[in-house]
Amino acid sequence: MADVSGIRKFSDAADYVKNFVVQPEIDRYLPGGRHFIDEAEIRRLIAATDGVAADPVRVREILAKSESTCETLLPEETAVLMQVTDPGLFEEMRATADRIKHKVYDNRIVVFAPLYVSNLCVNGCRYCGFRQGNAEQKRRVLTMDELKEEVDVLAGRIGHKRLIAVYGEHPSTSTEYIAETIETCYARQVKAPRTGAPVGIRRVNVNAAPLPVADLKVLRSVGIGTFQVFQETYNRKLYEEMHPAWSVKGNYDWRTTCFHRCMEAGVDDVGLGFSTVSATGATSCWRP
Repeated sequence: MADVSGIRKFSDAADYVKNFVVQPEIDRYLPGGRHFIDEAEIRRLIAATDGVAADPVRVREILAKSESTCETLLPEETAVLMQVTDPGLFEEMRATADRIKHKVYDNRIVVFAPLYVSNLCVNGCRYCGFRQGNAEQKRRVLTMDELKEEVDVLAGRIGHKRLIAVYGEHPSTSTEYIAETIETCYARQVKAPRTGAPVGIRRVNVNAAPLPVADLKVLRSVGIGTFQVFQETYNRKLYEEMHPAWSVKGNYDWRTTCFHRCMEAGVDDVGLGFSTVSATGATSCWRP
């Protein structure tokens, strides 16, 4: 069993909402209160390149650099590529992206099965059916026995070896519960239907709310795969409109510094997810 002695406990949802965020674990990644996402600079670059035809020479320089180094594009470089409209040049960009993908991943495709473990949540996100206060939502938290049944089907009957376990944000399903579910998934072995050989889950990825460093170290100790955190938008104003200030998720800085804490805790495989959010609250989800 995971050692959870170093993580904090909360008496109820109100206590969790009030006290869960650890401000020093935000401040050390935002020196002087300056965020690493410079929205003013992004807007300036978009405005400077909007409607301006992309220079083929500059585009090819950016593509060559990207392919040779596989490094993240600079904001200025991204702004240039966003203006590519010439079909031939766009095809060069697509082909370069394809070569980079093969350089990094080869022809490997990884499939994982989503497993919703709990849908209790303390947040009030405008677009989400799991939000607190939605009385029509049927709330469930899987027991360990129910989780084993799910693994029996996913691993034994269907043949999945990897999961993405999804959790709402709530003190009833906090780090101790997440760690127990990870351990339960790994420990469960079933017989393959054709060969009878023992099979099970090899990797448990987690989609959950941002956590403090101490909690992330607990998940690392039980063998977490990828820690995935979705971010509906990086436009702070829109983010604040969609996520009430009273909620934990309403703290933009806590969420955007999550992967900094992951690296500090040794959880060095992280998944960035974001969704486009319309004015009506509809979402279109992308998962890099």
